[in-house]
Amino acid sequence: MAEPMPTGVTEDRLAPFVTGAGKSAVLLAHGFTGTPHDLRDLALHLAQQGFVVANVRLAGHAQGEARLAASRWPDWWESVVDAYVALRSRSDHVIVCGFSMGGLLCLKLAVHYPVVGAAILAAPLFLRQPLLPLLPLFRPLRQFKGKTAPSVYDPGARALQPDVGRSPLSGLSSFRELMLQVDRLLPQVTCPLLLIYSRKDRVVPFANMARLEARVKSASVRTVALARSNHILTRDYERDEVRRVVTDFAVELAATAERP
Repeated sequence: MAEPMPTGVTEDRLAPFVTGAGKSAVLLAHGFTGTPHDLRDLALHLAQQGFVVANVRLAGHAQGEARLAASRWPDWWESVVDAYVALRSRSDHVIVCGFSMGGLLCLKLAVHYPVVGAAILAAPLFLRQPLLPLLPLFRPLRQFKGKTAPSVYDPGARALQPDVGRSPLSGLSSFRELMLQVDRLLPQVTCPLLLIYSRKDRVVPFANMARLEARVKSASVRTVALARSNHILTRDYERDEVRRVVTDFAVELAATAERP
């Protein structure tokens, strides 16, 4: 079982939480090697707008390199499913919002569970890393990929990013498996979508947005192209725009769902 979601917000920016009150809920899921910190400010803003929010911590994340290396995509999937079930038990409607790999998990949720809509932020269907398919060959020789600087251009925000350690090759390989699986599932996605990607993202190519839009069957797909943000767009220069657009999307979906 995934870890229980604590109710209430603490000073620990790496901790998951459930907060807020209302008929509609928003589930937020961070990316691979990420933490709830990446979506914390967005989650708190949504709670202020009258939503119940769950800011999930994916299994193995923000708990040390060994815990992350022992986790795989089914563990991360269990984290979001457990959070979804808990939210659905106390709310009439659930909207999902996923950043990077969390966006893949939210797209998968939209296929297997009823969601009112999904905000997908910089989720990868492909990466320009030619060695990624060869990771299983490297794992016996090397367990971790070296540390990289946080993918945030804003120096003030970059300085606040937590040190998440090295990336386990086993986890990267499992991440790729999830990416391929979700790409196959996309024609089954029918809920309203909001897609936010940045042209300056150095991790996830901007062309992912067009591929995602082309492969889903949603009647409503809104796209937002950012111009100044790196990959962690919820924390970078255009974070206020991201917060505004996601909030407007959620408020509109909730209002539509609550009409008799």
